[in-house]
Amino acid sequence: YGDTYFFPRASYEIARARRFRRWLSALLVDLDFLKRNEADPKATSEANRRELLLALCSRFNKEIRETDLAFLLQDNSLCILLPETPQSGAKTVMGRMKETLSHMMKDNDRLISLEPHLQFGLHFYSGNEDMSLPELLEALRTSKQQTSVA
Repeated sequence: YGDTYFFPRASYEIARARRFRRWLSALLVDLDFLKRNEADPKATSEANRRELLLALCSRFNKEIRETDLAFLLQDNSLCILLPETPQSGAKTVMGRMKETLSHMMKDNDRLISLEPHLQFGLHFYSGNEDMSLPELLEALRTSKQQTSVA
């Protein structure tokens, strides 16, 4: 899904978690290339970054449950909502995503040369306090920690 669906659906999931006092974990994933490809400067372009993100999204969708929701946002970050998932479950999903990128790199020399790094933001919402979508996004951005995948 994209931004158009993200904002109403994420707001709905937050409201649902609050109403029923259920867990909602969220991940924010950013992909950065640490090395520019001097032989092919276009390899690190936004278009290629987005193409790689779409490939990652396709693979990541296989790592989450049917009830989980993945959104590719306009800033080329990926937001994943994990309803009824404790923080430990979100960390497990995050670990599987790191493994997925590692496996993709083994199959793709272009990826290895660009040294991709994932940055994750993780936020757990217990459903026991008020939270808005802007607050969730800010919490995700604040919690983002660089995670190197080599």
